[in-house]
Amino acid sequence: TASQPRAAATPGIRRVPSADARIVVAQDVGELYQFIKQEILSRAGFVVVSVLWVMVIINLLLSRWVARPVHLLSEAADRLGRGDYSGHVATSWGTDELNLLAASFEQARERLSLAEQSRRADLDRARRTQRALLPTLDEPIDGLKIAADYRPAEQVGGDLYDVMRMSDGGVMVMIGDPTGHGIPAALMMAVVKMDLWHLASPRVGAGSLSAMTCQLARDLSAICEATEFVTFLVVQLRPGGGPARYLNAGHVPGRLMRADGSAELLEPTGPLIGDIEHDGWAEREIMVRPGDRLVLVTDGLLDAENAAGELFGYDRLDALLAQTRPQPPAEVVRRVQEDLASWVTGGRASDDITVLVVDCTELDAKNG
Repeated sequence: TASQPRAAATPGIRRVPSADARIVVAQDVGELYQFIKQEILSRAGFVVVSVLWVMVIINLLLSRWVARPVHLLSEAADRLGRGDYSGHVATSWGTDELNLLAASFEQARERLSLAEQSRRADLDRARRTQRALLPTLDEPIDGLKIAADYRPAEQVGGDLYDVMRMSDGGVMVMIGDPTGHGIPAALMMAVVKMDLWHLASPRVGAGSLSAMTCQLARDLSAICEATEFVTFLVVQLRPGGGPARYLNAGHVPGRLMRADGSAELLEPTGPLIGDIEHDGWAEREIMVRPGDRLVLVTDGLLDAENAAGELFGYDRLDALLAQTRPQPPAEVVRRVQEDLASWVTGGRASDDITVLVVDCTELDAKNG
C-alpha cells in the first residue's frame, strides 16, 4: 500500500521450497537484464569447459585406440620396407578394423621373412658353388709362385680367374670380368669359366689363344644380350721363364714388372667379348725371365672410391706394387687388401675385385 515503505531496490534471490526455481526481485529492468546476462555467461562458460573436457577425453581415447596403433603399424611398414622382418607385429588393438590391418601386416612380415631366408640360403649355396669354381692354388708349381684374392661386391659376383696346367708343361693364367655384378654376372662367370675349361683342355686343344677366344666369343654371342660383355686377359707362360704369349680382350692392362725395376703393360689386343661381330683377337709374345712378376687385376679395384669420390686408380696401384716389389705374392695380395680397405674407409666397393700375382722363379735343379 501507499502508506507502507518501499522495499529496498536491491535484487534478491529466494528459493521456493516446492520448486527448483529462482525468484529475482529487481528495482528496474536494467538490473534484471544484467543479472540474466551474468547467469547466461556463467552457464555458457560451464558448457564450454564441459565440452573442452569431453574433447580432451575423446582425444585421449583416439590416441589410445587409433592414433598410437596407426603409428606403430606405420613403423612396422617402414621396417618391412627396409628389409627388417625380425619384429613381430602385434595383432590386438581393440577394434576389429585395426586388428584385421595388423594381422595383414603380420602375415606379410612372415611371408617376407621366409622368402628372405630362402633367398639367403640360395645365395649362400651359389656363393659356395662359385668359390668351388675358383682355383685353390694349394698345389705348388715349380718355377712359379702364385697368390690371388677375389672379393665380390655382393654375396656372389662375376669376376673370374684361373691357373691351368697345359699338356706341354706350360701354365695358362687368366682373369676375366663380366659386366655388372651380383647374380647375373655370377651366371655369366660360370658360363665363361666352364667354356674356358673345355676350350683349354688338352683333349680339345684350342691351338692358339686367338682361336680359343674366337670360339669363346661365338659361344657367348648365343646367350649375351646387347648390354652384356666380358673382358678377358690370358697369359701362357713357362715355369722358370721363357717366351710367353698373351691376349687381352678389352681387359684392364696387366703389369709385367721386371726384376730390374722396369715394367711393361699387357695392353688390349682386341675388343671385349659379347654380342658383337669381330674378325679376331691378336695374341702377342713377350719374354718372361726369373725374377719377373705378373700382376693382373679387375677394374673394380681401380674404380673403388674413397669418401671424397676419388678413384683408387692406376697411380696408386703402381706405387703400391713398387713398394711391395721385394715381398712374395701372398704379401702383395695382403697389402692390396689392406690398402683397399683403408681407401674405401670401411665401406664396400661397388664392384667385384680380383687381384692375381704370379712370380717367375728359377726351376729346381732336379727339375732342370
